Amino acid sequence: PGGIPAPTPEAREAARRIARDTLVLLRNEGALPIGAPPVRRLAVIGGMADSGKALIGPHGAAAKWEDSVTILAGLRERAGKAEIDVTF
Repeated sequence: PGGIPAPTPEAREAARRIARDTLVLLRNEGALPIGAPPVRRLAVIGGMADSGKALIGPHGAAAKWEDSVTILAGLRERAGKAEIDVTF
């Protein structure tokens, strides 16, 4: 009562889509798309890259950070398919 309602599955999917569409790469010197030669190693810098809580930000009361895919996890998944080593 009086609290913030939990987000619906549709709202979560919309949030994921928006996050995917708004991620900004500050500088691309031929590293993307991941898997394009000659990339074999990728360094991920910054403590928040592996933090689901950081992705949620101030909306943590109404979200399940455990459901989030961190930047590091997403990069490792994609890079692994292309046999790229990811260092954090």
